[in-house]
Amino acid sequence: MATTPNYGWVTPAPSNFVTNLPADFETFADAVDGDLAGLLGGTTGQVLTKDSGTDHDFSWQTASGIPATIFDAKGDLIAASAADTAARLAVGTDGQVLIADSTQTAGLAWTTLSSGGYTLISTTSLTSGSSVTLSSIPSTYKHLALTISGLTCSANDDIWIRFNSDTGNNYNGLDFNDAGSGGAWSLSRLLFSDFASANADKSAGELFIYDYLDTTAYGKLLRYNYMGKNTAGTSKYRFGSGYYKGTSAISSINFLTGSGSVTFTTGTLKLYGIS
Repeated sequence: MATTPNYGWVTPAPSNFVTNLPADFETFADAVDGDLAGLLGGTTGQVLTKDSGTDHDFSWQTASGIPATIFDAKGDLIAASAADTAARLAVGTDGQVLIADSTQTAGLAWTTLSSGGYTLISTTSLTSGSSVTLSSIPSTYKHLALTISGLTCSANDDIWIRFNSDTGNNYNGLDFNDAGSGGAWSLSRLLFSDFASANADKSAGELFIYDYLDTTAYGKLLRYNYMGKNTAGTSKYRFGSGYYKGTSAISSINFLTGSGSVTFTTGTLKLYGIS
């Protein structure tokens, strides 16, 4: 008898077609039936898998891949919401980019990038009181810029700045004033100006805070300048640079008079985020 070259199924020899055909055909059919038994069964949607390296060892299994029904719209993505767990991330809008965001279910979010430059965060009028706090500063920028314009006070006084209401000696800087002197090192506040007054020529200044989200002791660099007149009408200026040693990201800025008894009468604070 002959056999098939791959499966080895027995086939009738040509010379025995008459005498052995029924028995040989039965042998052939039984072999085919046994070898292909693993292909039987299964239900809609199942896939055929190989169970071992043994020939003809197959079985039907429920598909374990991600179903196409997870997609709802053009541009949808798949992300993991947990170990071994797939989640659909709906497509964003035109021009948005994908960023990591641990607050989202899939750990990702579509966002619109800033076009760069300055974004106004807040505007605060100085019309009373001896201190103002700019709080809840968003953590979505690289740097901050604070501008002060039209400032007058009820009398001559210093102007101080603190971050996060921190009163520790964490404000290091080197500055110069109109008298050719200055300097401030390890103080409990940034001495922004020592001549805010009730003079009709209103004072102005600016403060830049670089890397305000940095949490290292020397990572938040400062640059500032201030100009105005005292009550005697003498023009004054101050400029300098330094760093803030606090090890928390800056989330609030305190703007206050030195004595606590002198109050603001006019002025505007504008806080900008820089991308």
